[in-house]
Amino acid sequence: MGRFVNGLAQAAERSGAQIHTATCVQRLERLGGGPAGHAHRVHTDRGTVRAQQVLLATGAARHGGYGSFGWLRRRIVPIGSFIVVTEPLGAERASALLRERRTYVTVANIHHYFRLTSDHRLVFGGRARFAVSSPTSDAKSGEILRPAWWKPFHRSRTSPSTTAGAAWWT
Repeated sequence: MGRFVNGLAQAAERSGAQIHTATCVQRLERLGGGPAGHAHRVHTDRGTVRAQQVLLATGAARHGGYGSFGWLRRRIVPIGSFIVVTEPLGAERASALLRERRTYVTVANIHHYFRLTSDHRLVFGGRARFAVSSPTSDAKSGEILRPAWWKPFHRSRTSPSTTAGAAWWT
C-alpha cells in the first residue's frame, strides 16, 4: 500500500493539491452552493484553511466532533484487516511456497491475502473479527488467522510469529 498511496499523493500534488499530514481535522464547514459548491472551511488543530475540494481519507469518521462527521459516521463501518508474519524463511524456502513473489488472494467467503516480504517472510492477512484494534484484540485476531494461514500451506512446517498487526480501512 505504501507505494500506491505515495503515488496517489504525488499525482495529487502535481495537479495542485496540498497535502497536510499529521493534521487532525476537527470540523468541516461547507461554504455554500454555486461555483463554490464543493468548497469547505477546514478547521484543524493547527488553524483554519479554505479548500475548493476536500478528500476524506483513512480514519476521517473517527476524528473531530460528531456535528461535522455524524453524517459520515452513520454511513461507514470500519473493517479490520489483520496480519500474521512468519520468521524469515530463506530465499529457497520462500520460493518453494510462492514462486512468483506476488500478492495472492483466496476466493473463500472471507478473503485472505498473502505475499512474501523482501526479507523472505510470509505475510498472511484478512478479516479475523470485528473489534476495535488494541494489543489484546490484535493478538486474538492473530490467533483466529493462524488456522486459515495453515490451509494454503499445509505442507509447510513454518509457523507464523506470535506478533499480529492491524490495519483499519474505512
